[in-house]
Amino acid sequence: MTSVVDHLLSQPVPFVVLPAPRARTVREAAAQHDVDLRELVRTDVIVTSTGPVYLAVPAGRALDVTLARSAVGESDSRMATHAEIRAFVPGCEVDGLPPLSQFLIAPVFVDTTIAELDQVVFPAGRTSTLICMQRADLFNEQPVTVARLTNGDPALASIVAPSRRLVLTDQELVPFHLQAGGGRPTVVA
Repeated sequence: MTSVVDHLLSQPVPFVVLPAPRARTVREAAAQHDVDLRELVRTDVIVTSTGPVYLAVPAGRALDVTLARSAVGESDSRMATHAEIRAFVPGCEVDGLPPLSQFLIAPVFVDTTIAELDQVVFPAGRTSTLICMQRADLFNEQPVTVARLTNGDPALASIVAPSRRLVLTDQELVPFHLQAGGGRPTVVA
């Protein structure tokens, strides 16, 4: 199985890798890069009669198993064990699963609050490496089903970005040495 970054490089979508080599958890990695926790995505696994189904939820919210069972259409489905997760996705850490259906070769359900975000940040198979992508780019290339998977404040669906966020244009995502004119990227704060 290829790595998450290798998989994304084979897709026609821009993304940014946020390494945090000393981070022991996804939240520590996010903190090192000032990632807004409302944009941080965690992927849980539920086992159905046909195999694993991956559930992308905001990292700060708990998955509602009843809602997840309803979304996947199996009332007797159950949460995967750590051993099962390691078997389903060799090479990925249990807490480092990305919400990438084509990489996981399984269905991915996305919580409605994530579907409303402009950009998402998720682990790249390891808790010490994060990927930042525009939500539209991510889910246009990766087949997903949007469903309510968490309970909580519906106001979180309309999240306002922090004022210090960098806004990247398509031109800025082109490597410096390939840019026409060799100009330096502009940061908009």
